[in-house]
Amino acid sequence: KKQIIFYIQEAYKESRYDDCINMLERLSDFDNELNYINAFTSFAKGKQLLRDGYLESAQKYLNLALQKCKETMYDTDEIKITAPLYLSIASNILSPLLELDVEKYQYAHTKAYDYELFKYISLDFDYEYEEVMFKKHLDAKRCLKIYDYIGAIKILKEVEELKNSNYNAYVLFGVYTDLENAYKQIGDFENAYRYATKRMALINAFKS
Repeated sequence: KKQIIFYIQEAYKESRYDDCINMLERLSDFDNELNYINAFTSFAKGKQLLRDGYLESAQKYLNLALQKCKETMYDTDEIKITAPLYLSIASNILSPLLELDVEKYQYAHTKAYDYELFKYISLDFDYEYEEVMFKKHLDAKRCLKIYDYIGAIKILKEVEELKNSNYNAYVLFGVYTDLENAYKQIGDFENAYRYATKRMALINAFKS
C-alpha cells in the first residue's frame, strides 16, 4: 500500500477510475481508506457503465460498491442510498421502479443523491429538472399524452442529438421507444423501423 497509495489517490482525484481499479486489484490487504476508495471508484464505474448501456457490468460494480461500504467505517451514505436506484434501472430497464424500495429511497434522499433521476423514472412531470435530457424527454411525453405526435417527434429528436455531448443509454432507450411509437402513429413506418432497430441494438448492448 505504501508504494502505490499515492498513485491510487491521484487516479481517484482525477476520475481515472479504470486506472484506480487496476491498481486496487493488485492489492491483497485492504484497510478503511482503501475500501472507501474502492467503494466510490466502483460506484462511479458502475454509473458510467450504466450510462453507456452495459447493464450487467454496471450491476457488478454497483454491487461491489455496496459490499465495500460494509468494509469501511468512513461515510458512504451516498452510495448506500443511491446505488439501489441505479441497480433498479440495470435490473429492469423497462420498469425500474418495480425493483426499487421507493419509500425507503424517498425517506433517505437528498438532492445531492441523484434525486432528479428518481423523479425522471417516476415520470414526475411537475418537477423542475436541471438535467436537459430529462426535461425535454418528459416534455415530449406530454405531447404524446395529447396525441401531438409531430410535436413529440421534434422534441425527441432534439433529445437524441444531446447524446453526442451527454450520452445516457437509459434515456436513449426511452427516446427510441417513443420515437418508434410516434412514427407508427403517423404512418411513417420507415422511420418507425429505423428507431425499432436502434432500440433493439441497445437491448443487445444491455446484455454486456
